[in-house]
Amino acid sequence: MDRFDIPRRSAYEAATNRRLHPAVFTDRGYVICASNHRGTTDSVGIHRLVMVAEHGFDAVAGKHVHHRNGIRFDNRPRNLELLSRGEHAQRHGFGTDIRPPSEELIYSNRERDDRGRFK
Repeated sequence: MDRFDIPRRSAYEAATNRRLHPAVFTDRGYVICASNHRGTTDSVGIHRLVMVAEHGFDAVAGKHVHHRNGIRFDNRPRNLELLSRGEHAQRHGFGTDIRPPSEELIYSNRERDDRGRFK
């Protein structure tokens, strides 16, 4: 936080916010942070936030963030790298597609909204 001149919150503010907008693990093993504003909830992967902090928004936009060691909750900057969609797919052995088209994965039985987010 100090490195990027980001102000810190008091312990009270942090505890209050943590109850309202916790960082949670997804069923796929990623850590995400959710935010609710005016009834709309959006979420972002911590790995993407780390890369924005390291390289800036423009460098990250349109790129995939790859975990070098394969551990999706290891969000240390040295474990993350920016790749194009094709490069990322090749790293995972799928040619130019991230997931083989014939492979249908079901990660959760929870209901999703029209944007694919969990309700």
